[in-house]
Formats: sequence, structure tokens, C-alpha cells
Amino acid sequence: VMACSLTWSGNVFSSEVQDPAPKILTRALHGIRSAHTPSINQELKEEDPARSKISNGTNGMNGELLAILDQIEREKGINKEVLIQAVEAALLSAVRKVIDVKPDEDLKVQLDRNTGKIKAIKGGTEITSIDFGRIAAQTAKQVIIQKIREAEKEVVFNEFQAKVGEIVSGTVYRFEKGNIIVDLLGRAEGLLLRREQSSAEEFRQGQRIRAYCLEVKKEAKGSQILLSRAHPNLVR
Repeated sequence: VMACSLTWSGNVFSSEVQDPAPKILTRALHGIRSAHTPSINQELKEEDPARSKISNGTNGMNGELLAILDQIEREKGINKEVLIQAVEAALLSAVRKVIDVKPDEDLKVQLDRNTGKIKAIKGGTEITSIDFGRIAAQTAKQVIIQKIREAEKEVVFNEFQAKVGEIVSGTVYRFEKGNIIVDLLGRAEGLLLRREQSSAEEFRQGQRIRAYCLEVKKEAKGSQILLSRAHPNLVR
């Protein structure tokens, strides 16, 4: 179930989808990190982060990562290749922090689509001194959660964009400087500005309300859904 919050973004006029990663994702990634990190020679050392050797124990972790990405694709409809590319980009950023790379040197991180093996290649040579077991689990979790939120923001936007010009139902959630924040049946939150309200009406918190869907704007923090109770097309 998706929920929306205005306080998360710090902007009371923006709806924000808040659907944390599925429990299976959190549980699996936690298991990957706790089960495989001890099998690596040592954790990354602060004084020499690239010294630790990669262990064969990460092979199981890589297979689990692919399985998780498969499940996210099935359950959330997010293309697996999009997820893989995002994980690769995030890992590349992480790797740059633990090894020395000259400005003219080519560095890339690849996640094998069949085996799940992760490797870093610098100047055409594979680097074998990076603890991917520790880096990959946390990086993948962060990337996947971000992609899930982005995808669900898009779902909310498309759903209510299709309802522009229609009547939507919800309940009065809160009042903000004369504006009314409407809970649209748990799917999103809409904004009923003071100028779009009827002077003959008064509402109380928790009251059912129907409104005309005036406009939906896509913003960085989520979708802004503008409602009206004064539009001529609204049948009260």
C-alpha cells in the first residue's frame, strides 16, 4: 500500500510517495551483508580501503543480488536492466573513492547479467583488491529503494494525470493557511487552494469530500495534485 506525505519533502504542497523497499529486499540484503562480509579476509581498512582481497564467498552474494533484482522487476514493474545500470553507476562512484584513478584512466564497473559477478576494470585490467561483498550490498539497497520510489512517483503522477477533468473523492486531512489538504483514498494527497473553495462551504477534518481534479504537476519531490470545489464542471 502506498502512502503519501507532505512533511517528508518539507513542502506542504507536494505529495510524496512513501513506500519503503519490500520486506524481502531489506531482509535479503541484510542477509547478504551479514552472511558474506565475515568470509572476506578483512573489512575495508580506513587507512588502505583497497587492500582487502575479494573472496569467493561473494559469488553467493552476487547470485542473490540478481534474484532480488528479478523479484523487484516482477513485483514493482521496474526494468531489471535499469536497476543493473543504476547499481553499476553507484558502484563505480564507490570504487572511485577507494582506489587511485588518473584523470586519463578508464574505470568501469560491470555486473554480469548471467552470473551476477561484479568486477571493476581499470585501463583494461580487472582490479582484484576491492571488497565488493561489503560495498555492493549497501549500494544495491540504496539504489533499489531509490528506483522503487521513483517508479511509484511516476505511477501516482500517471494515475491522477489521467483523472484531470474528472471528479475525485477523498477525505479532509488537514488545513494549511486556508488551504485544504485532501487524502485521496490513500493513493496521494491533493491540494484545495483557498481560491478554489466555495465560500458557502465549510469542512472539518476527516470529512468526506469530492473535488474536481484541476491539474497535476510533476515535481522533483513528487506530484502536486490541484483540486477545485469552485470549478463550473463540478457537480456538487
